[in-house]
Amino acid sequence: AREAVRTLSKQPQTIVVLLAFVNDLPGIFNEADALGLLSGSHAWIGSRSFSPASVNALVDAGRISNTTRDKLEGMLQAGHAPNTESFGLFKQSFARLSPKECEAMDPQLGGMEPSTFADPPENTAYAFDATATVALALREQREGNLTSANLSTAELLRRVSFEGASGAVSFGGEGHGAGDRNVASLSSELRSWRQEDGAGQLHYRP
Repeated sequence: AREAVRTLSKQPQTIVVLLAFVNDLPGIFNEADALGLLSGSHAWIGSRSFSPASVNALVDAGRISNTTRDKLEGMLQAGHAPNTESFGLFKQSFARLSPKECEAMDPQLGGMEPSTFADPPENTAYAFDATATVALALREQREGNLTSANLSTAELLRRVSFEGASGAVSFGGEGHGAGDRNVASLSSELRSWRQEDGAGQLHYRP
């Protein structure tokens, strides 16, 4: 990661589109800071594979300095977000759950705090839709008396379509992107990283 940043520093381009995993971030940002690439000369746009919370955790672990984190304020992050209407309905349903209901479904879920259900993060919508996709595919297999001999699991999943917590869920069929989720129903967002709590913590701002 550090070598890639050194190579980048020698290029004339000043817009950086960063596709990286969380474990790569210390090497990338520490080297970029050392080379002056976080001092306003370059615009950074990140993917949704990491978040401000990821960087905050790395600072707490001593892998990124507070000074380097300060220079990441203003970084942009592009990606898809759950459909506003679909996610709103999901949040309403989620908020109606109670710790007792969860414990009744599975005793291992006992002892959950009521605040758990107050404001679910976006990734819960994707997790819900992923689980529902597998469940619907398995139901089709059972009800249609289909076996792996004539239809693979991947083919079953590609046949699934429904209105999910994050928006309409369906999958590409053939050619480039076959099997990928169709993202037309999702919202496209460009977010900015900001420090708002006086403690140096980075947060999203739409």
